[in-house]
Amino acid sequence: MDTIMSFLRAFRPGEIVFVVFAAVGIAAIARRRGGRAWLWGVVAGGGYFLIKTAIVRLNMFAETSLQDESLNLARLIVPFGWMAGVVLVARFLIGRGHGAGESWFCPHCQTYNTSDASHCEACGRACQEPEG
Repeated sequence: MDTIMSFLRAFRPGEIVFVVFAAVGIAAIARRRGGRAWLWGVVAGGGYFLIKTAIVRLNMFAETSLQDESLNLARLIVPFGWMAGVVLVARFLIGRGHGAGESWFCPHCQTYNTSDASHCEACGRACQEPEG
């Protein structure tokens, strides 16, 4: 029980809520681009918590000029940099070979999909270029 409490003390309550919402958003981006939503959500949120825990446990950035009594800026920048990197990968690298320039109807289930979706939201099949 003491281990769990020491783990939770490293995180501010608003920070946990932000990470959960950001992981859900990243999962949604990945799903629209054709990736596995649960995998990218776990990579984003789990990676954030692992990096933050490692920084706190190893006492990194403890004696830097960025440290303040209430806020250690470096301890926030590194994990948030991880989240930003995962967002960029999810948005620009997943499904880049399946680009669709306009909104499109799935030829299999007739669902209307957004222009950035590389796979159908309903049936999960890849976007196919119209024949013609």
